[in-house]
Amino acid sequence: MKQNNIAIRCITEKSKGYGNFSRCLVLAKALRKHRYAITFLINKNKFVLSKLHQEKFTYFLIPDSIQYSGDSIVLKQFMEYANSHVIILDMREYGEKLSKQLCKENFKIVLIDDAWVSRCYADVIINGTIPTKYHKYSKIKQDSKLFVGPKYFITNPEFQKNKKKKSEIKSQKKYHITVSMGGADPKNTTMFVLKCLHIIKNIRISAIVGPFFTNTDKIEQFATTHPAIKIIKNPTKIWNLFKKSDLVISNSGSTLYELTIMQIPSLCITSFKHEMPNANAFSKIGVTVNLGKWNEIKPNRILSETSKIIENREKRRQMSCSSERIIDGNGINRVVRIISDLITC
Repeated sequence: MKQNNIAIRCITEKSKGYGNFSRCLVLAKALRKHRYAITFLINKNKFVLSKLHQEKFTYFLIPDSIQYSGDSIVLKQFMEYANSHVIILDMREYGEKLSKQLCKENFKIVLIDDAWVSRCYADVIINGTIPTKYHKYSKIKQDSKLFVGPKYFITNPEFQKNKKKKSEIKSQKKYHITVSMGGADPKNTTMFVLKCLHIIKNIRISAIVGPFFTNTDKIEQFATTHPAIKIIKNPTKIWNLFKKSDLVISNSGSTLYELTIMQIPSLCITSFKHEMPNANAFSKIGVTVNLGKWNEIKPNRILSETSKIIENREKRRQMSCSSERIIDGNGINRVVRIISDLITC
């Protein structure tokens, strides 16, 4: 079995957002620099396929006729055919069952988890989240290794390289606010936030529209009648946009972690139940203000919290300083070393 062959099985459903694939793409690029050959095992998704072509990664399409419960058969066959030594699973709620079905095979399993797994069948579990409630695993495979906490958060190194300087946090006549609700925004929170913010006179707004948005046309139409709003589609270097922002209004998923690495003041909104512990943890530390669940927020709350923060330079500096001790942004390097050690042991 060739030790440099690694397969990555990640979820690419539009309804699940872009975060799992984005994370795996970052990891794949880092592993390739260490001379590992990477193959993605995915369900068909035009945007994902275009990204893989662009980054020159090989891929294998899981047939549409196969549901997630039947993945293991295809994965076993592929691993044998490709002579692969390691498979990385980033499959949200399907990850535990898949790892259970594959755990006795002649290859090693790395499972990337956020909030979905409770029993550990994989050789390695990597969980880069902050909430400790998501770090509790029952070891079914006793020699499994667990790596939990934000030091293992996987993201593009550019976020760490482009941290906001304290000197850039200042009082201004006009402030730049970015709205970033992830790759899918199934709750249409972006539109809700824009309708709340556009009445504030001393701000410019950049609204990021992700690849899996379903209401892009309506957002663009709204922006045409509000000149302070600029629509940014699928930015390839999103950290540049964040760095220019005085405040970011984001979801409570991976974007919140990236903003913390960059030390950008933020307000966060929770779109899914599993994100709430993230929002609570970051808010308690002081790096963000948790506005609450998407369907419970009053427009006046967004207006008042936004105005309160942008008009208070010291508050924004305190939020930025609070970020320093949480995530250093070097998780990708640690994870690559973990996978390399697993392969060579």
